[in-house]
Amino acid sequence: MELFSKITNPEIFIYDGETGEPISQTQFSLSLEAERALLDLVDYNKIPPRLLLLNLRFKPAENYIPPSLSRPVKRIGVIKGLFTDAYSGELIPVEIRIRYDARARGNLQGGEYFFDSVEYSNIELEEIIY
Repeated sequence: MELFSKITNPEIFIYDGETGEPISQTQFSLSLEAERALLDLVDYNKIPPRLLLLNLRFKPAENYIPPSLSRPVKRIGVIKGLFTDAYSGELIPVEIRIRYDARARGNLQGGEYFFDSVEYSNIELEEIIY
């Protein structure tokens, strides 16, 4: 039974995977595949092998280090969004706390605060908060 059907206003708070220091508050877009993967994670506790986030806009913290195109970096993330209840249509705030490896996949503009796409892999679920 599906609990949620859509995710609105997604953002992720990113922390260094080794030190726990804040790196960035980041807004992003979800492809249909990534949205389905996050819905399955919340609805069925099914951890995706990877997530590809699109159009990431980083609001850097003091210790900001952009994702690398050359190698993955360890991160801790808190994904927040409004999840639409599949039956009532009510918007419910949900937090997903994960550990993962992040690797930039697209940076056409060449800036350090906007990336076309970043891939998350080796995802470990820590907690889901409703």
